Amino acid sequence: MAALELEQEEKDLLDSYERGEWRSVKNLEQEIQKHKEHARETLKKDKRVNIRVSSMVLDELQARAAEDGIPYQTLISSILHRFATGRFIEKPRQDKPREDYAHSTVQRIEKYASTSVKPTVSIRKQRHNMGRSASPSGRNDSR
Repeated sequence: MAALELEQEEKDLLDSYERGEWRSVKNLEQEIQKHKEHARETLKKDKRVNIRVSSMVLDELQARAAEDGIPYQTLISSILHRFATGRFIEKPRQDKPREDYAHSTVQRIEKYASTSVKPTVSIRKQRHNMGRSASPSGRNDSR
């Protein structure tokens, strides 16, 4: 029978065990329950976040999620979780060079800039001023 080939991490664990660095825990069931509860609290989704992203970014996230066979919201949540816990590793995609992203962004900006209709007041400013009464001078005195 051929010898089992261990990966480096497995070798390190085996060496650590053989040096006697591992100890049994007291109250195993209590420890298991404590860690289950911690995992449950860590993974509980109790907050909602609404963000605006460009169409290009959303398209890329949806495509990536489809490749991985998961919903794109789950992918976004996973990315945020890994970033927040310091386990996010940034690496460029092999199938699409970064220049493509920059090029498509420039195209979108040029398309927007070439449209004849330009917003005069931002939606945010309109919403901010909604419901406030203006003085006869046209200035907003409700502050």
